[in-house]
Amino acid sequence: MLRTLFILFVLVQTSMASEWTRFEVRDAAQRDVVQFTSDAPLEKVIGVNSSLRGWVALDPNNLSKGVTGEFEVDMRTFDTGMLLRNEH
Repeated sequence: MLRTLFILFVLVQTSMASEWTRFEVRDAAQRDVVQFTSDAPLEKVIGVNSSLRGWVALDPNNLSKGVTGEFEVDMRTFDTGMLLRNEH
């Protein structure tokens, strides 16, 4: 009987162990946006890009473990409001 209770306890503890949850960012409609801001002395430049792909993983039951992830942005598709600056 004691052995059965021990095995049951181990199974319950294993099933309660938290796992990382991964969120994928691959928005075909390009609603996800990344932005950069350059606060230069003469002019403030803001660039916007909706060509974003990647993922974020976290443990929702233990946020102290931190967050990990990876994102990829096509730098050629930033829009800064000026065509010449976009080319550079």
